[in-house]
Amino acid sequence: MSVFFAIASARAAPLHVVVPARAYADLAETISGGSVSISLMAAPLSHDGSLALPPDALVLCSGTRADAWLPDAALRTAPRSTVVEVYGPSQGETADVAFPWYDLPAVTAFSRAIANEISRREPEAAMHVALNLMRLLNDFGTVQQRINEIAKDYAHSDVIVADEFSRAVARQLGFGTKGLAAHDQRSLPSSASTTAALEDAVQRREGSIFLYDMDVARPAIKELIAAATDNGIPVVALQETLPTGLHYQTWAMRQWNTIHGALNEAAP
Repeated sequence: MSVFFAIASARAAPLHVVVPARAYADLAETISGGSVSISLMAAPLSHDGSLALPPDALVLCSGTRADAWLPDAALRTAPRSTVVEVYGPSQGETADVAFPWYDLPAVTAFSRAIANEISRREPEAAMHVALNLMRLLNDFGTVQQRINEIAKDYAHSDVIVADEFSRAVARQLGFGTKGLAAHDQRSLPSSASTTAALEDAVQRREGSIFLYDMDVARPAIKELIAAATDNGIPVVALQETLPTGLHYQTWAMRQWNTIHGALNEAAP
């Protein structure tokens, strides 16, 4: 278990951090040692400019379409809020995920950027922030080791993916993906042709395991899960949203372990 240092900040008020999902809040709290004030904000129903962020806040988001409203709102604050994104504009322009937990190099760079910004805002806390970051990155190293083990043990595997999120997870392992065409949506489309393609991949056992995003799965996915189970294909339910009570690194490790277990089950 990692130990993180709390900070006694000399700021008149704590640094205000705005995030769209719990995973970002967890990283900010872990790195800061709990010295920052965190607001979890949901996307507005309409992009009419009515969303107001605290001035001079630190905004943490994915940089994907899912969070585009946050940088836009940050531009309207005075003093302007600072935005730190997991992905830059060119990287995130086609992605649409709640939190890309599967991309550990990107999350590592993101965590370093958070630490740099907190240290810049609270220079008296820089040493504690650095220590907290070091311990977090050590945990990341353990997660990366597991990813490397899975990629090596099951190199060149093919897996069936039901959505774009699952495809992104499989790509981190260097796996081939079956069932979802490259142009399809991140969540299971309702089109008969796409559903039929996934059903065909399951019936033909074109992949060793079946991956799907449980946070956005549509009703049609349940039939595909049942079909995969009937055909002896282990099913892995992936999550985009950090469960309450877990740290990011624990959550990520559990998901990779679940994938590893399913691959072991499917192995001849």
